[in-house]
Amino acid sequence: METLQKLTFPIFSKFPNILSTKPTKALKVSIKPPPEDFDFRTRILQESRTAIAKTCPELLDLADIGSLVLIEKRQFGPVPAWRTEFVEPEVIWLIGTAHISSQSAAEVERVVRAVKPDNVVVELCRSRAGIMYTSDEIENSQGLRSNMFSLSGTGFFGAVGRSIDLGKH
Repeated sequence: METLQKLTFPIFSKFPNILSTKPTKALKVSIKPPPEDFDFRTRILQESRTAIAKTCPELLDLADIGSLVLIEKRQFGPVPAWRTEFVEPEVIWLIGTAHISSQSAAEVERVVRAVKPDNVVVELCRSRAGIMYTSDEIENSQGLRSNMFSLSGTGFFGAVGRSIDLGKH
């Protein structure tokens, strides 16, 4: 067991402009930290590349440039017994992309076609997330039409948006 020495925590007082710290007693913890020379990024990327080589070798070029990472369930620990209703995925495929580029779109398409995942999650910055949800009033008054990022409106993308809305009810 390791002992954490000389921890300090902020102590708040009635006076908001005064922030002080007070040393605490040494704590014993049961989690050993990694060695100081441990390189988490290199370790994860090596294991990821090995797993990608076994499962989808046609995607190794994306792993080699650092765009594609495969995280296996065993790497992120066991699911607590009390979380029986939730099933962790066996693997998580992460692909990094530029905001909007045809190359990124092609890379994502390659990964989705090769992996055939059960789910796809897209993380967007605030500005791009805002584009996806325009109200019908704004869309009609400003003459906005559906685009590849909009989940409202007419046509194919309007249907996609309505389908998603159905799942909310």
